[in-house]
Amino acid sequence: MISRRSMIGPFLLINPLGTGAMGEVWHAIHEDLQIAVAIKFINSNRLKDTWVQESFKEEVRSTATLNHPNIITILDHDEVHDHCSETAIDRFGRHSPYLVMEYIDGSTWKQVSERLIWSELHTQIIQILNGLSHAHARGVIHRDIKPENIMTSHSLNGGSRALLTDFGLAQLRRDERNDSTLKDEHIAGTLGFIAPEQLLGHWRDQGPWTDLYSLGCTIWRMVSASAPFGSDKDFRTIAQSHLHQPPPPLINTIAVPEELESWLNRLLAKRPQERFANAAEAKSALLNLDSTIRHPLAQDITDVSSNDKTIDTPSISSIHSPYSSLTPGKTNPTQKIFLPVPDSWKQDNLSDQLLETNNVLQGMSLYLFTLRAPALVGRLKFKDQLWEALKKTAAEGAQVITLSGTEGCGKSHLARWLSERAVEVGAAEVFHVQNLAQDPPLESIYRAIRRDLSLQGLNKTDMKKRLHQVLGHIPIISSRIDEIADLLTPPNTDTIDEANDFHDIGALAQTVHQKHKILTEWEKHGLILQLLLRKKNDPSASSAPQVTLIWIDNAQLGYDALRFCRAICCSEAAAKIPILFVITYRTEELADRKKERLELASLNPLSRVVGLKIPPIEPNEQRAIVQNMLHLTPELLSSIARKTHGNPQYARDIIMELVKNKRLLYTQQGYELKTGINLPRLASLEKAWQNRLNRALQELNGLQKKILCTASALGYRVFDAELRALFPRSTDKDIRPILDSLIRHRLINRDIENQSWTVSHPLLFTLISDLARQKGLHREIQRNIINYLRTLPVSATNQKRLGLQLMQQPSQSKPWVEGLQLLFAVAEYQIYRCQYTTAQDILYEIKELLGSSDLSQSDQRWGKQQLLQLELSKEISDIESAKRHTDALRVHLVRYDWPLILCDFLALDAHALFNEGKLHEALKLFKRGYKLALERKAYTTVHKNLRGLSLTQLRMGLLEEAEQSLQKLWQSCTQNEDNYSKALYYLYHGIYMLQKNDLNLTENRIILAIQMFQKNALYKLAAEGMNLLGDIYRSRENLEKAHEQYTQSLDLMTKINHPDQDIPLLNIAIIMSINEHHQQVFETISPLINTFKKQKKISKLLAALLLLLPYFSLNQRWEDWDQTMEHIEDLLLSTVYAENDIGMLLEQEASHLAQLKRKTRAKKCWNLADEMWIRLGDEGQTDLLNRRPNKKFK
Repeated sequence: MISRRSMIGPFLLINPLGTGAMGEVWHAIHEDLQIAVAIKFINSNRLKDTWVQESFKEEVRSTATLNHPNIITILDHDEVHDHCSETAIDRFGRHSPYLVMEYIDGSTWKQVSERLIWSELHTQIIQILNGLSHAHARGVIHRDIKPENIMTSHSLNGGSRALLTDFGLAQLRRDERNDSTLKDEHIAGTLGFIAPEQLLGHWRDQGPWTDLYSLGCTIWRMVSASAPFGSDKDFRTIAQSHLHQPPPPLINTIAVPEELESWLNRLLAKRPQERFANAAEAKSALLNLDSTIRHPLAQDITDVSSNDKTIDTPSISSIHSPYSSLTPGKTNPTQKIFLPVPDSWKQDNLSDQLLETNNVLQGMSLYLFTLRAPALVGRLKFKDQLWEALKKTAAEGAQVITLSGTEGCGKSHLARWLSERAVEVGAAEVFHVQNLAQDPPLESIYRAIRRDLSLQGLNKTDMKKRLHQVLGHIPIISSRIDEIADLLTPPNTDTIDEANDFHDIGALAQTVHQKHKILTEWEKHGLILQLLLRKKNDPSASSAPQVTLIWIDNAQLGYDALRFCRAICCSEAAAKIPILFVITYRTEELADRKKERLELASLNPLSRVVGLKIPPIEPNEQRAIVQNMLHLTPELLSSIARKTHGNPQYARDIIMELVKNKRLLYTQQGYELKTGINLPRLASLEKAWQNRLNRALQELNGLQKKILCTASALGYRVFDAELRALFPRSTDKDIRPILDSLIRHRLINRDIENQSWTVSHPLLFTLISDLARQKGLHREIQRNIINYLRTLPVSATNQKRLGLQLMQQPSQSKPWVEGLQLLFAVAEYQIYRCQYTTAQDILYEIKELLGSSDLSQSDQRWGKQQLLQLELSKEISDIESAKRHTDALRVHLVRYDWPLILCDFLALDAHALFNEGKLHEALKLFKRGYKLALERKAYTTVHKNLRGLSLTQLRMGLLEEAEQSLQKLWQSCTQNEDNYSKALYYLYHGIYMLQKNDLNLTENRIILAIQMFQKNALYKLAAEGMNLLGDIYRSRENLEKAHEQYTQSLDLMTKINHPDQDIPLLNIAIIMSINEHHQQVFETISPLINTFKKQKKISKLLAALLLLLPYFSLNQRWEDWDQTMEHIEDLLLSTVYAENDIGMLLEQEASHLAQLKRKTRAKKCWNLADEMWIRLGDEGQTDLLNRRPNKKFK
């Protein structure tokens, strides 16, 4: 135990959780975030052990890409050095590696083996199989599954969660281009649970089936208190049992299904082919076991778990392989079992269900960032289409789906997603055919087959031995092994090195292959097909995936792979085979690849072919992708997003450069750039694109170069019509060569349908801008663009473009000031329209532009930027950000004389008090802000404070004062032509009339307001108007029409990402409550309670709590009822809210309680309802209550 305070970076060590031969695990807590974690250290005496160090690194590499609730989540990896406390350095040693993982408050299977009943164990086995499916689909084999490496924890709702831990012996996919990974290994595993092929130390024989064998041993141990071959015998005896002896009869110590033993025996088959094909199939079989129960025998069982020792021993030659002694296929049925393709890819999709805290901590790890690939975000339509193609393949035979698009659009991510998901559910086996520029004919397919057969790194002689081992028992293939070896032997690099006469390595490789050319192309295609389908043709395998998925990657370089695809589709016999070809290619690279272009064109007319054009990634999606990689501050995230224009790979390259050069500093908001650091320019990438640009520029004259520079300055997407407007004297003869040259050099992507084009890489903006400055064209181009933009119709997009161009002029010049005002106006308008990401980007751009100017920090325009940033934070309910901006703005308002900013700030502060139910304080601030703004004739701010003042007075039941405020608002916004405030007047006047119970006038006012909002694209306010219209219909007891309006309001709010979607949701719940659908109300409302508390939305919290009361009383949950009512009373005492709905809900619950004869509680509700009507000044409602038959409850 560490007696003094010990820190590992931001983590405080609490206490040790366990120790072992290799290391120890500690319970720790992230001090800033208060998140519990587990930290694994290597023992100091093992630091020089190379095998231990590699095992530790392998655990990080193998689990970094896994994202599943049934696999332990790796959160960070680092070494003990100066960022740790001296006590930690003394204990663990400087430079000792450590691994941060999620903390599991639970036990291992070994610890709970005697307490688990079958129903619990069954649930957890399914979870572990789900976790294994996820890992195997991503090429990770655990190789050390045993009771100690499976943890279980219980959640608050009583469910259990099982997790795979300790991936220290995990194996990743081998790549033949890395020869250092291709050697045989030491035997590593745990003796009682090790698979036969693992025991022999041959990595080529290991795969998902290895983990299934170990899991079978583990489950056997859980239901019988002993591993199947575990005893006090020596190593050699146990090893021989694993290799040659069948499992003993199962003596179960708990009640289990009768068929469990045969299911376990299938997992424990000596030959991998005789086991389940994958974890998904094992799961399906387990779920379909007969329900007949086998009860335990009344006898003592000796626990031999002490013999479950981990081994790390060199291969022993006297231990013979089981493969030669067993007859292939003797225990298997003649007809293979195929798992069906699930109807939806979302079925059992658990990969996105990780805890939010895990994602937060993962995003802090700079080391994990270097290991993780960008996530696939959104693209649901394309996922659905890909899955439909998979289902159609299983049902109808061969299909082709092409994914085309520009670099960085995500087409390869989609293909990889389908490959992994199809393997995960057991629906397909996947061959990744990756085409390289200098591949000999069909080499990309041969490479995929070598990977599948684990032939990487073998010479021809050894390859034949391996082929005889894995294919020799398949009749259709066994006689052709020599031919197969000729085809699959990779090009002889020694021959290439000696042949100095050849300058084209691709041509030489083709010549080497021709020495062995004994087959026609058609014959090669047939042999390839047999190899791809070998598992289906293997008589010793009882099952196989239903679909063979062949992903032809970089198809613009894969002429021979495309010919193979077409040969299958055009063959009547082969087309019946369930093969799905997924073809990905870059459209911009097809221009100078005639053979591939023609081959793709010949595929397109086939009925089996579906083509999908993948568009560029949307800005919001790109932000999500980048944020998933690393936790960045919103400001840095926005800067990177704008610089990279939706290209996630470019964004990753920039962040990688920042990480490598240690240019990032972590704050509570995320990583930000260190002081004085700008986003880097990537020299090697710039050089490559500069060379390509230079080749294109050599083909252009002076005018054409000017047109090109102008096009780049216009923005990411350039429309032909804009170029013609800017160069009216130019003809197609001037513009067309530019496009032809840029397309030929793959610098732009042409969109013929929209008569526009985009650059192939965002770096080209920088390079072409540099060119404009070198040519002295920069200022002239800007003037021309500004003049052109002034002629366009007024819109948010055009005003933003104009503002950004104007701010390129000298700082504080008249155009610069005009541009800044335009950008402020556009940002404010986008906030009103709920276009929060766009508004955020504009505000960050303003901040950058102000920072690069010579504007004094005391200038009020700095305050305007901060004020809008605060308003945006409040709009999106970002409480922490809003508090941060509020505190900063308060300091600046004290330091600097910013009277107009103060008026707006008072309005925002008053709105915050209003939402918290502090209506008296809000009223004072609105009045003060109104007075100050009126003195300075800042009418926009006058209207903002008047709107807040009238709404507060309405909420307090001060109807006369509210009417006066609304009259002032109408007069002022009419005189100053403020249509926005005029529309809001109609809305608020509608609320006033609703309080006055003048429903007809209310309806007219609100409909008029909605029309004005929709006309000006202010959909947020239109949705609020629809919600109020629903209130009117509810007051008329037209519940059907009210529900329709609330639903329309909710749909519109959802569509525009409105932050207050819970308002119509609460109103829909009120209708449910009126109709006595209290169970539905509870399910709808209960998830919102904590959100309302966290965001301090008092009025919504009150309504939500009131809606829960009938559910509690109906189900006689009186303790919950009393606690909820106590909370309601506290809220009503702390605020002066006066709302019809509060009184109505209290009255409704009082009537309900009266029927249940709960007099005391009913009386409490009647009294609170009476107080609410008095607050509202509704004497008629109070008299009505007094006249009711159950008045005695008051």
